[in-house]
Amino acid sequence: MRAGAVSHGIGLYAHDIQAQNAFFRYGFGQRCADAVRPIARAAMFVPVNGFVCKELPKERAAALFPLYSGLQSHLSASPSYMYYGVRREADFAEMVFRQKARYFAMERDGQYTAYIKVMEDGETFAAEDASMANICGAFCLPAYRGTGAFASLLQFVSGQLAAEGFTRLGVDFESFNPTAWGFWTKHFTPYTLGMVRRIDENILDSFGAV
Repeated sequence: MRAGAVSHGIGLYAHDIQAQNAFFRYGFGQRCADAVRPIARAAMFVPVNGFVCKELPKERAAALFPLYSGLQSHLSASPSYMYYGVRREADFAEMVFRQKARYFAMERDGQYTAYIKVMEDGETFAAEDASMANICGAFCLPAYRGTGAFASLLQFVSGQLAAEGFTRLGVDFESFNPTAWGFWTKHFTPYTLGMVRRIDENILDSFGAV
């Protein structure tokens, strides 16, 4: 507070219920979660009839912009209220080429219905391990949720990564996004949680920070 910081964040282990309860009483709320699951070369990919899974080269990944826009719309609405700065197709295409990311997509009748973005680096110490790949973005059209299609795409991605020597797949997501929480916690195990608190900045006068 003396430094003028009114937004505070802390990472906790997901199994440390005592610490979670303590910070909740101190005014912190959960904002995000990091989760992991083991992947094995022997995992069998089961395709869903009518859907085709593939990895897209960077030259074609820009075609996923409508799905990326759908993710933006989903996260900017209640209850997440998150702002994303990349709103134009040209900016998305530039981001695809700039980042060291891979894009896996599911297609049906010539239309991309879902995608998963994978990077080797993540946002926690565990995600930096060379044996772990990390999901850093994903979206499925609402019409195909609950059909098993997106789970099939996840299985396809896991199999591809396992064949390359990866043994774990991680994902970070907003815990206040009920769609994400419901899906990712079904297939992954949370290991860290992000807790945040914002304090009324008017109190800074009392600390000589302003």
